[in-house]
Amino acid sequence: MIQPDAAAGFLANPVLRDQGLLSRVLVAAPDSIAGTRLYRDPHPHDDAAINAYGARILSILEAPAPMADGEINELAPRELPMSEDATATWKRFFNQVELRSGNSGDLEPIRDFASKVAEHAARIAGVLTITNDLHAEEVGLVAMENAVALAGWYLGEAKRLQSAAQLDPKLLRAEALLEWLKGRGRVDCTMREIMKIGPNQTRTLAVANEALSVLIEHNSIVETTKRPRAFRLVESTAPAKDEPADDDGLEGMI
Repeated sequence: MIQPDAAAGFLANPVLRDQGLLSRVLVAAPDSIAGTRLYRDPHPHDDAAINAYGARILSILEAPAPMADGEINELAPRELPMSEDATATWKRFFNQVELRSGNSGDLEPIRDFASKVAEHAARIAGVLTITNDLHAEEVGLVAMENAVALAGWYLGEAKRLQSAAQLDPKLLRAEALLEWLKGRGRVDCTMREIMKIGPNQTRTLAVANEALSVLIEHNSIVETTKRPRAFRLVESTAPAKDEPADDDGLEGMI
């Protein structure tokens, strides 16, 4: 769990990417649902599922660890091979990702992660197998199919987050400011208002100026006066009168 600005700086760090650290991380960044999380009473079925899951994980954690003969602090984990069907499914996934990772392929921008996603799928399949049956002797087809589906979802998430508007903290702050401006129901705004009641991310002068510069550069706003500083949403960006603001983000930013 990490806040968006911190995550953006982490995920956009070229040194971490070059070192291969980011390709070993499964990242998920769903859109915020703040404002829609209305209270609802717990459903008995949900409680039963959560309790069953907790009991299953606890039983695995409490199982005796496989130790090397005559040792008290040296693990001797057993092998967990793939079945023939699971192996075939894994190979198909590996090859499909590889074909999409070449020059001009849709996965080329995230080639570092794509090159390891099949390994992630194999590990996920192992986790699913053991969670289902602690004494399983191999990874079966169903576990591998589920693992490939999960790995494919993370692959899509990595591709989505790779875009500059998702990873560059500067652009994220500019987008937050734009959404706030569009949600106010009017096209004009002053610097004083931004500093006083604007998004939390842009309530320092330096950050606000940076975000405003980005929006001006991308023709989302225009500066109408210098003293006091005031701005106006451009016609293509501003919400229609008496209509809610849309949620398209920064036009033309990507």
